Parts: sequence; structure tokens; C-alpha cells
Amino acid sequence: MKKLNILLITAAFIFSAAACGKQNASPEMTAAQSAVESTTESKTGEGTASKSAAQTSGREKSGKTGKKVARDGAVMQTDDPSMPTRVIENGTKINIHFGDTVIPGVLNDSETAQALIAKLPYTVHMNSYSHDFCGVTEELPYNEEEVHWGWLNGDIDYAIDAPYFTILHSDEDVSERYDYQVNIGVITCELEKIRSLSGSYDVMIELAENADSAPEEAKADIKAADAETAEEEKNNGMTVAAAAAMTDSKAVLLSAGAENYTKYTDYIPVKATAASITKGSNDKVLVAYFSRSGNTAVEGVDAVSSASLAVNADGTTLGNAEQMARWIAEETGGDLFLIQTEYTYPVDYDRTVKVGEGQDKDGYHPALSSHVENMAQYDTVYLVYPIWHYTLSVPTCAFLDEYDLSGKTIYAFAANAGSRFADSIAKIKAAEPAAEIIEGIALSEREIAGGKDTVLAFVREHMPSAKEAAEVSANGSAQSVVDESATESAEKEAAKAPAAGSATDSMTANETAEENKEMKMMIGDTEVSVAWEGNASVEALKELAAEGPLSVSMSMYGGFEQVGSLGTGITRNDSQTTTQAGDIVLYSGNQIVIFYGSNSWAYTRLGHITDRSASEMADLLGHGDVTVRISME
Repeated sequence: MKKLNILLITAAFIFSAAACGKQNASPEMTAAQSAVESTTESKTGEGTASKSAAQTSGREKSGKTGKKVARDGAVMQTDDPSMPTRVIENGTKINIHFGDTVIPGVLNDSETAQALIAKLPYTVHMNSYSHDFCGVTEELPYNEEEVHWGWLNGDIDYAIDAPYFTILHSDEDVSERYDYQVNIGVITCELEKIRSLSGSYDVMIELAENADSAPEEAKADIKAADAETAEEEKNNGMTVAAAAAMTDSKAVLLSAGAENYTKYTDYIPVKATAASITKGSNDKVLVAYFSRSGNTAVEGVDAVSSASLAVNADGTTLGNAEQMARWIAEETGGDLFLIQTEYTYPVDYDRTVKVGEGQDKDGYHPALSSHVENMAQYDTVYLVYPIWHYTLSVPTCAFLDEYDLSGKTIYAFAANAGSRFADSIAKIKAAEPAAEIIEGIALSEREIAGGKDTVLAFVREHMPSAKEAAEVSANGSAQSVVDESATESAEKEAAKAPAAGSATDSMTANETAEENKEMKMMIGDTEVSVAWEGNASVEALKELAAEGPLSVSMSMYGGFEQVGSLGTGITRNDSQTTTQAGDIVLYSGNQIVIFYGSNSWAYTRLGHITDRSASEMADLLGHGDVTVRISME
């Protein structure tokens, strides 16, 4: 009875506040809006009677583990769904600049928010996703007790596992399966203002009082600087003076082919001059790489650092793919070859990806200016490339078009922004069906600085160094002795082997049959081909499937994925990942997720569906909940 009275009082308060809210409706968040303290129902998993499967899963998980959810302790308004849910009456006001659009907000007094405030003004590169804008930021301190599941629409959060600065504008009702969130504030304008934005931005965050108090002269200077920056971006990142100085008689030689670059974004492509191959000590190994360094015109560009490319003060450049390639060439002694396109790509990373994405969608593989004279001499090719817009960069496709690598071993290495290999392995296999393709190492832009040991460990595991190869080649007699010894040992082992048809032989046959089983996946009545990852999580999933087929009830979420519980936890090794259609991941150690769109979060990769396009994945998963069957056959 006591609980019923409390609920009736709360309902009356909401009704009266709603009436007040209608009389005083305003597009800006004010203290006059109704506020409701969240009850313990959010924490225990009780409350609303109608929930989606994903939402229910999140609430049950929160209740069982005792972890906080975004609603716990929050002051919320429920009158106007067009406005942010959370209300922060006393905090630090900020402005968040998405180009010409300013999103007002307020930061709370948490340790994390205060650490960010100390850095203001601060710029972070952010990308739009289905329910938020987010971008990788510096690591900030946080209080473990403030880490929670989910978000409220309009929340400004710090995701501790990436780390990410994120503005979450949608899907609060099904958000509670996402953990590792720390709320640091809320935007204070209509949600549609940020929902209407899309793409990538270099977002500047500043104190609102600084912007309001800036003298008119300073504002004019900022406006002029913005105009200058826009003009530089238009000219491929060059200063206005440098761009004006360029003439047709110098570097810009626009001809047939250049329009296949410029039609996707406005910049000035430059005719490339091919670099020569760098010879190594091992003429059987080729390290071929495509990198923005060597394929970007940086003359007249101020020293900058951007995703995948650093332009140093002395004018030299170093791309992430090039760095990986140089490590490999140094270790193997292989010849180092830069894949160069006929025309250069923009200095700005987002513009480069825009050009590459357009070329890929149009099926245009650019002409190359650099060429390998004698590809036949190489037995092994290390192919190092960047991932552009979740796929194999088109210049790398052009390289594969030019050469028949049949009979060779190709080791693939990918520089990426979080999507690992994406679909690149499948594309390489399709382009070179008679070559042996081995997945190497994928490093994100955050991992490249400390990635040398990882790359070299893989290289050393799969191939002897140039010095060892030379020693083996020079010592034919020693190799002959080794071969004879191996033959003799094999003959002795054969003599010890049991006769065919014996019990031991039967056991061995059964074991072999078990080992030859493969993990299969059915989505509804449709069997799909999966390239499974070679990690501990996949092995654990195989062990579960070996006990009997797994049937997983999946639910649609967010317009881009289906998610379902495995019913038990398995080993996990989460890393920040940008997924694409066809990706299969493990979330939170106990849920399997299959994507028909894209999302960015901390997952453990399980595999990728290789025989369905993005549109086919949407047809398969985007029309209602499905059941997935995983078995060993």
C-alpha cells in the first residue's frame, strides 16, 4: 500500500508538471521544466511493462550484477521528448562547435568532466553514427562508482574503454546493454539539432562564457581564420598562397583520369612521379604497400598530423601503412615497393576516404604510376594497405588487378581506424584465387605507435629472417643431412604404427573426423559462409557447439544489428571496433551480435559472413527477429 501511494503521488506530480510544461514550452532547456528523480525500479529491472528484448536484457544484466544504469540518481524531464531527458541545473556551460552549428551544453561536477574543463578549449575528431556522435579523445580520470550502463537521450558521456567523447542523441530505451559509460553532462538544445548533422567533424569544445565575452574584433578574427581554413581545405590543404602559386606548367597536369578523383570532392590532384623500388637482401620477398605518404601532395602544406599520415616540419611524410611495411622489409630483407597512383589523393583524411569510397562504389581502380618489373622472382608478397570506408583501398585493388600472384604466398597487413581487416581478406582472395592468402596483423591508428613488436613477432613466426634464409640456401649439404635424418625418423615411426583396422587406428580415425568438423551457421533457414577468426573466443564457441547445436534467439537493435544471448559467458578480448555488414562479434562475453549495418564499440571479433553483400545482409536480418543456429559439422 505504501508503494502504491508513492506511485500515485509521483504520477500526480508528473501530470501537474506536464500541464505546466505545456504552458511554458520552450526550445531551450530551463530549470522550469519538470524533473523526476529516478526510482529504484530502473535498478532492479522492474518498471515498464513493454520492453524490447535488447532493453530487457540490459535491465536484467544491470539488476543481477548490481551495476548502475544511466537513470540511477538522474534528474530527468519527461514532458518533452524532443528535448534531452537529463536535467543538470547547476553546471559549467559549454558550446560544442560542429562547423557552423553550435550545440550548447552543460558539464557536471564529476571528476571526468572537471578534467575535460581544464583542457578547454579542446578539439576532437567526431563521426556520426545511428545514435550518437563520438570520437577518440585523451584518457581522462574517472570514478569507478560513476561507471554505468546505457544513456539518456542528450547525454554527453565519456566511454572509458576506448576512450571516447560521445554525444548520445537517440535510442535511450534500448541502450542499457552498453556499458563502460561515465556521464559528464548533457546538451541543452532540441535533440533534432544534433540528429540533423551527419558525417565527420573536427569538433571544438569551449566554455560558453568565453565565447559570449569574446570581443567583436576577436570574433571577426575567428571568422576570417575559419574562411582561410575552408579555402585551404578546398585546395587540398595547401595555404592560399601556395595554391595560387601552382600553375599548369608545374605540378598540376589535369587530363583524362583526374576527373575520377575530383568528382568526389573539390581539391587539386597532382600528377605523381613514380618512386623506384628499394632493393633488399632477400630477392624472393616483396613488401608492397600503399600509403598516403607517397600518394599525397604535401608541397606548401603546413606541418600536420592526421589519421594515417604525419607531415613533418621538414616536409617528409610517414603513413601508418608505410611504417608497417618498413618494419617488415627490415626484418625480412625483402624489396620495398610503394604502390603509387597516377594522381595524388587529398591531404585531408576524410576527403581521401570520400574519394576512395566514390571510386570503390563506381568500380574505378586508378591507374598506377609505379610498377614491379619482375614479379615472377618473388615467392612471398607482404601486402600492406589501409582500410578505406570499411573496405580494401582501391589503389591496392589496382595493384592486385595488375599482377597474377598465382602460387605465391601473400601476407596481408592492414592499417585501419578500428575496422581491422574489414572485407579486405575476402577481396584479396577473390582477386588472387590461386595464391595462398594469410591474414597477418591489423593495427589501428591508436595501436601503430606500439605495434612494432606485434608485427615483427608475426613475421618471425611465419618466415625465417633473411639471414637465416641465406644460411639455409648456402648450406646445401647441411640441408641434405637434415632431410635424410627426417626421412629416417619418419620410417621408424611408420614401423611403430599400429596395423590398419586396429582399435587404435579406429580411435585415430574418429579423432581425425572430429578435428575435420567445421563450425557452421544458419540464420533462420539460410546457411551462410563464415570466415571465423582464429582466437580463443571462437575456440570457446566451437566447444559449446560441439556439445550440441546452439540455438540463439536474436532481436533487432538500432537498425543495424541483431543481438542474442549465448546463455553463458565465454572468454573475451574486447577492443574498440567499427563493424560492417556481415561482421559477427561477441559483446560483453555472453551475447552474439550479427551486423547488417555499422556500429563502433568495444567487441571481440568472431568472424565475417563472406557470401552476402551489405544489401543481402539487410534483407536477411532487417525485417524482424531471427533464430541463429551454430553447429559443428
